[in-house]
Amino acid sequence: MLAVRELKHHSPAAHASDTAHVQALFQQWKALTLELGEAFAALLGNTGEETGEADIQDMYPLRRAREDRGWTQEDLADQLNVTPLTISRWENGVQTPRAYYVTRLCRLFNQAASELGLADERKPGKPNLKLRHSRKMRNWTQSEMADELYRMCKPGEIRQRGNRIINANMIGGWERGEHVPGPFWQKKLCKLFGTTPDSLGFLEAF
Repeated sequence: MLAVRELKHHSPAAHASDTAHVQALFQQWKALTLELGEAFAALLGNTGEETGEADIQDMYPLRRAREDRGWTQEDLADQLNVTPLTISRWENGVQTPRAYYVTRLCRLFNQAASELGLADERKPGKPNLKLRHSRKMRNWTQSEMADELYRMCKPGEIRQRGNRIINANMIGGWERGEHVPGPFWQKKLCKLFGTTPDSLGFLEAF
């Protein structure tokens, strides 16, 4: 009760001082969390000093997607309401995100879980016969379908996706069930064929 009475008699200046103190502690905590994340990555050997850029892109697709956006681990953590240490664990494969975060990451980067390295590659998917049938009904080859999807993309979308723009190999992978289109391409496909995700055999909702 004494502490409560003392708080009630705090002056505005004292209250401002307390607020500044709390903010300073919060900034210290964020800095410490970032340092812990970097230290943890270093323990895993992911210092970036001995690994080539091409190797990093192949080994750490989630990290690649983040860096393509120009985001730090802290930037991504803030958007998902997690710590930078958690992002580091996901990127290095030490910890797998729960389904909730996998969905959010897929939507955030407009990519499928497999493209981000978050899918279990040991479980091959079934061929997507619905997507293949929709293409065949238009008398399109996989290359022609890729061209149609490419024409639907705006210049800004093409620049953003870089070397992951659509091609016949991607179409073939979707139809064989090797990959699932991310939210970005699912939307384009639904618009292209004028139908719903379920009608095209998609299991990942956008």
